[in-house]
Amino acid sequence: MATTVGRKEHPISMRLPEADIAMIDRAAGLRGRSRTDFMRDAAVRAAEDG
Repeated sequence: MATTVGRKEHPISMRLPEADIAMIDRAAGLRGRSRTDFMRDAAVRAAEDG
């Protein structure tokens, strides 16, 4: 029987101007993603490009 590894998630809170949120929401919507998924992917890509 396969063992499932527990995934720990940690919340991150940010304060952003309304215009930034609107731009992020538009971009996420165009890609069919949630705001959280869009921002997580963008942050991870930026960190990898470092």
